[in-house]
Amino acid sequence: MPRCRHFATRGGWIVDWLPGRPASRPNSIAGRRSPWRTGAARLTLRRMTVVIGLLLVVGLVFQVWVTVQVWRSDLFQRDQKAAQSKLIWMLPVLGAVIVHAVLTEEDKHDHPTSDRSMDRRG
Repeated sequence: MPRCRHFATRGGWIVDWLPGRPASRPNSIAGRRSPWRTGAARLTLRRMTVVIGLLLVVGLVFQVWVTVQVWRSDLFQRDQKAAQSKLIWMLPVLGAVIVHAVLTEEDKHDHPTSDRSMDRRG
């Protein structure tokens, strides 16, 4: 026959189904509830999941965009484009940031936008 124990702190009954083993105690015995059982913790976990999912999607879209920019660019040869694409996808976000910085810098050197270089009145 199972033994029953009464915990006076919360007034709940716990049944010990295995004789000789101590009854399992819920977290409420210590005077506090488990944070994972509260609605606030579930909501926080859902928000974290949504934020992490959005960050992954944004990172993926950024990588695809940088890859497309590399292959549309006339600055590099096919082998260089392939190497940069590998860098983008082997180092997930960091590789895309590095390649984007290189593309931006090379584009600035290739197409100067300074008015001083075009307008020389002397």
